[in-house]
Amino acid sequence: MKQARVDKMILVLIMSACMQAQYLNRSRTDIEFVLFAGGFATPCILKKSNTKLSFTNPKQPLYGHLSSIDSTATSMRVTWVSGDKTPQQLQYGDGKSQTSQVSTFTQNDMCTKDFGWHDPGFIHSAVMTDLNPSATYSYTYGSDSTGWSEENKQKHHQLEEPDEVRFWHMEYGKGS
Repeated sequence: MKQARVDKMILVLIMSACMQAQYLNRSRTDIEFVLFAGGFATPCILKKSNTKLSFTNPKQPLYGHLSSIDSTATSMRVTWVSGDKTPQQLQYGDGKSQTSQVSTFTQNDMCTKDFGWHDPGFIHSAVMTDLNPSATYSYTYGSDSTGWSEENKQKHHQLEEPDEVRFWHMEYGKGS
């Protein structure tokens, strides 16, 4: 318990907090918890955690997304992120495999360079080809050195109308 004198009154500060949260491994960096007071106008750090939370496998492949690349229903793109710049594998169907293309971006590529930056890791993308419309496929992505995703299953659908257009929207980043 700490005491502070404020305008001839004694203010007793009890510095404790309890928090339970589920954290998604989005940044692959160590996490430190900080208790603030004073709001955005006059922030004041009251307490920092004694230890940082570290992840057991910061290179683990995560957040797989599927996207259609055409209306023939014979190909699908799988995109995921990992902490490793080395190309990884997309394994699907009965023993088929594709090597990923890898890209990333840096803080200098962003409009805001001072607040909220988290290293995005590396974005992997590979295309499943020779798919049969309306068939269900299992797939996994990663490598022996970084680990593998859980097995995913996807039923692939051909578009009803050849001229039908579907729009897919995917975002990476931090909202403000």
